[in-house]
Amino acid sequence: MRAFRLAEIVMTKKINLRGRYFVTGFHGIGWTGYIANRFLVGKVGGRKIGYLSFEGMRPVIRLWRKEISYPHDLFLVGGNVFLANEAPFPDENTMAITHDIVRWVGKSRFKAIIVVGGLTQAVRRKDDPPLMGVATSKAKRLMKRYNIPWMLDDLNIVGPLAGLLLHAERMDLPALALLPFAEARPDRRAAAIAIDKLADMLGFKIDTRELIEAEELERQIQQMVTAQLKNEEEESYHYM
Repeated sequence: MRAFRLAEIVMTKKINLRGRYFVTGFHGIGWTGYIANRFLVGKVGGRKIGYLSFEGMRPVIRLWRKEISYPHDLFLVGGNVFLANEAPFPDENTMAITHDIVRWVGKSRFKAIIVVGGLTQAVRRKDDPPLMGVATSKAKRLMKRYNIPWMLDDLNIVGPLAGLLLHAERMDLPALALLPFAEARPDRRAAAIAIDKLADMLGFKIDTRELIEAEELERQIQQMVTAQLKNEEEESYHYM
C-alpha cells in the first residue's frame, strides 16, 4: 500500500534535479523571503516546471505569462529550482508539509536547500552585520565558504523555515537560511541584501536597485498583508 503524503511535488517539465540548489522563502518578518523569490523569478526569467500541492492549500492564484499560476509554483531560475509561495502554509500542517518537501529534496539529490527569511531589527546589536544565517550540520561548510555570520544562539526561528531546517537536520541534509535584519513591514532593502548573498552563492549577477526603488511592489504586498489578516479574522477568502 502506498504511504499517505500530505504534500506532493508535481513536476510538469522533465528536469534532472541532481546537483541543483532548492531555494525558497516565506511570508515571515519583512516578507523578505517572499519578496526576494518573487523578484528573482521575474528578473532572472524563471521557467515554470511544476508546483507544490497539499491539503489545506489556500485558493490564491496569479497569472504568469498568461497562464494560471498555482499558490506554490516551482521555477527553474538560473539553473536552480525556486519554490515561490504566494500564500502561507496552514499552521496546523506546516510540519507535515515541510517534511514532505525535504524528503522530496533528498530523494531528488539536490545540492542543498537555501531558505530566505528575516530577523527582526528589534534584536539587532550595534555591531551586527546586515545579514546572518543558520545551517544544518551538513551545511556548515557553506556558512564558512560564503562568509555568513551565525545567528545568535538565543533567538528562535518559527514557521515553515524552522520546519525545513528541522527536517533537513533530522534527514542529514544540507540546508541553510539567509536572514537579513528586516523591518516589521514589507522590507525591500532587506530582500535586496538577501538577494546579493544568494547571487554570490549561486553564481549570477543581478542589480537590486530596481527592487529597492519599487514602492509599488511594497504597496501591493501591504495590500496582501491586510487582506490575509482580514481573512483570518472573518474566515473569508480574497482573490487577487
